[in-house]
Amino acid sequence: LKQACGKDRLNYTGALDVCTYLLENSRFADPVHSQEGIWLEKVNGVTHRYHTNNRQVTTNTQVNTVRPVIEVPITQFDDKYYELVERTVTFDAQGGTAVDSRTVEAYKAIGTLPTINREEYYFDGWFTEPTGGKKITDYSIITDDITIYAQWEKADIARIGDKYYPSIEKAVEHVPTDGTETTITILKDCSAQATIEEGQNIVFDIQENTIRNKTEQPIIVNSGTVKIINGTITTNGTTAAINNNDDGTLIMTGGSILATNTKQAVYNDGGTVEISGDSYLRSTSNQRAAVQNINDGNMTIKGGTIISTRFNGVVNAQANLIIGVEDGTHNTSSPIIQGKKYGLTTDRNISMYDGILKGETDSIDNQEFIVNFETNHTLVTGTEETFKTLYFEQQ
Repeated sequence: LKQACGKDRLNYTGALDVCTYLLENSRFADPVHSQEGIWLEKVNGVTHRYHTNNRQVTTNTQVNTVRPVIEVPITQFDDKYYELVERTVTFDAQGGTAVDSRTVEAYKAIGTLPTINREEYYFDGWFTEPTGGKKITDYSIITDDITIYAQWEKADIARIGDKYYPSIEKAVEHVPTDGTETTITILKDCSAQATIEEGQNIVFDIQENTIRNKTEQPIIVNSGTVKIINGTITTNGTTAAINNNDDGTLIMTGGSILATNTKQAVYNDGGTVEISGDSYLRSTSNQRAAVQNINDGNMTIKGGTIISTRFNGVVNAQANLIIGVEDGTHNTSSPIIQGKKYGLTTDRNISMYDGILKGETDSIDNQEFIVNFETNHTLVTGTEETFKTLYFEQQ
């Protein structure tokens, strides 16, 4: 038995290891050396057929039933069977970061492959051809010198650091789930249907761009932490623009969320939502509020404008709502919560420290639910154009 690992000869007394073996004539074998890669051996009158898979011997019988001790001179075999050979792997980055070639022992795995960058392109991996071909992985066996090619997908939608992605969904896939805050910069107008997993912490820097719905489903379904700081998110689908689940946190400090359909701009199903700054949320639905807070959700509206042109501005159903910031003074200019019917409907006590409620039917469906407000302030109701208003002023 000859092991092709660079040794002159090998006394085989145990199981086969990961290498190439050749069987030559012995008192156990037929005096026949069959076709390349296949050998026949006879033990106690039974012929066993061996074959190679990537130069590794396998057999249809247990190896430990055959224990020949054979010495084979090197000169009996072609060099390719016994030399320890190194193969060269050349990396063609095709416009990406240059990579040095490497040597790999023949018939062994290529090892860990480099991940490279190219501006405004997404790296799809290494392949045997410039386009198409077979994908190379860390476990691919190298038998000959080879050039492998980086393949790229145009990626001008989103960016994380210096890496570019062809879609928001693909960028989200590369956000860690350990709570590390990661900024996804949106590079141009696009559409999305993204799911944020628990543990992901994403800042969406939409800039002056617009993200539209890709399907009838929400643009963002959030079970992690999402922060909207600018730009526009708009949907004409049959669901809310953003669904915030019970383990999700949505923070909006700027930008716009628009729903031109039958549902909400933001639907908070038991999670945590904070709206502040110059945020603008609007819905044209005649069935759902612009913002809905349900199922013990926690919502704080510190600033911004929330408008429903055909229904209620905010619906608070069996949930917790704070409007404004308790600081001793009631600011009537922000936040503004306005609805075609009611500015706010609620079935649970709320706090209102700032802002103004506006509704054509009424500002709020039941004033008695406003139980917390600034000390030494008095509730004031009035009218403004076609709206009934409610706010607090200092005595």
